Amino acid sequence: MLKVLYSRRGTGKTKEMIKKANSDIGTVKGDVVFLDKDDHCKFDLHHDVRYIDTQQYRKLSLEYFMGFIGGVMASDYDIEKMYIDGVPGLLSEEDLRTAVKNIGELAKNNNVEVMMSISGKKEEMPDFIKEYIAE
Repeated sequence: MLKVLYSRRGTGKTKEMIKKANSDIGTVKGDVVFLDKDDHCKFDLHHDVRYIDTQQYRKLSLEYFMGFIGGVMASDYDIEKMYIDGVPGLLSEEDLRTAVKNIGELAKNNNVEVMMSISGKKEEMPDFIKEYIAE
């Protein structure tokens, strides 16, 4: 299952995802993974959350991004929850459309709950994101 946190930059999406990831520790049976575009929140996460800094992969193509996400899921069959923060901002809107669809399918096929943050104005939210909005 894929859920998207969509709002303007600086509205607390990252903090909300950190809080959720930390609260998952001890309540989920599987592993929790947090992917971020830099290491600014690394020390805010519980030490049992697997943190992946994607900073070294700055020139992400859609194919590389999807391979990376699929590889993370394939490398650990115990992943129950995955948080993806800020990385989608490195993709074009068309690539983001494809990524959202594909990540939704990967999450479903691997039985992983994925939460992704995407920055933008609510009134400019692309239609393809609306079905994934986190309540």
